Amino acid sequence: MTKEQNKARLTAAAADLIRRRGLQATSVRELAKHAGAPLGSVYHYYPEGKQQFVSEAIELAGCKIAQQLETCLADGPEAGFRAYFAHWRQLLTDTDYSAGCPLAAISLDANARHDVPAALLQTAEVFSRLQAQIAASLHAHGAQLEPAQALAMAIISAIEGAILVCRAQRQLTALDAAEEMVMRLLQSVLPADTKP
Repeated sequence: MTKEQNKARLTAAAADLIRRRGLQATSVRELAKHAGAPLGSVYHYYPEGKQQFVSEAIELAGCKIAQQLETCLADGPEAGFRAYFAHWRQLLTDTDYSAGCPLAAISLDANARHDVPAALLQTAEVFSRLQAQIAASLHAHGAQLEPAQALAMAIISAIEGAILVCRAQRQLTALDAAEEMVMRLLQSVLPADTKP
């Protein structure tokens, strides 16, 4: 493996560790253990320690979510979000409800502001980019810009909240309910000729 591939593998492991165990339980030592890598190699790739690998994990998570959304939304908002919800159903069941969203895990951590100060700001920026991406798709399919922006944030909130509830209840009921609510909201802002 090249140095770039090794670092990418560690960054992906960091994002996975954060989404499974939260920010507080994620340390340089735990990352090394989770990735099956020598402790020294974690420090080699992240000389600034936890703050650096958390920052890179947030960016990676944001990019992966944006790519997943782009792929799903290529078929239009309604089909796209059906596919996106299906993706989360699969992920939750495949991980026995242990893996959520790394962005949510950081947002929920009461000590994030002190533990990794830049993490919350960076997470907020990623959420803003995702909101803009969703709003742009809705607008491109005929929704007015202001309702599209509000709906984009509502969709993000519904998905993130449903994932948390699913993990707690160890069932998909909340995700199913969120999907149906999102579909109704989409129908309320999209022109009739863009619907299947």
